[in-house]
Amino acid sequence: MNVEASGSRWLLHFDDWMYLQDGSHLFNKTEMKKFGITVATVTLFFTRTTAEERTAP
Repeated sequence: MNVEASGSRWLLHFDDWMYLQDGSHLFNKTEMKKFGITVATVTLFFTRTTAEERTAP
């Protein structure tokens, strides 16, 4: 993927993994690499909720 940063374009490769922890939790880890060297890592956590939980005060 071409990523623009500081006025330059960089061709980065992504290694993206998703791990389902249980029925309600998902863990996502993405590494961005240039020349095989990790230049960034993004980690995300997702939790599934019900409509009632989303509208609770």
